[in-house]
Amino acid sequence: MRRIILLNPYAAGSHAQWARGMVRECPLAAERAGVQAQFELFELPGRHWKWRMSASALALVERMGEAGALDRDVDRFIVTDMMDVGQFRSALPPRFRSVPITLYFHENQL
Repeated sequence: MRRIILLNPYAAGSHAQWARGMVRECPLAAERAGVQAQFELFELPGRHWKWRMSASALALVERMGEAGALDRDVDRFIVTDMMDVGQFRSALPPRFRSVPITLYFHENQL
């Protein structure tokens, strides 16, 4: 079974809906494709968006550690654009630093 951790640093409004929808629907889609996948969600409250963009990675790595989520292998991390991915990777324990990270841009005003 593939283990995927989704990290949502800003759990409010459409950000929360997206993350919870992913956790609910992706395992079903994977199963239809013949793949077993377990999704785990770690979130921070939807406030202080500037802080979330600059420091949420550290808080979420700490939460994952406290919850025991880093005691087992992880196949992929999915994070949103509200997180500094470089900071996230460097904050992970060394054995997780080569795990693929998918960065989802929830809002993009380019």
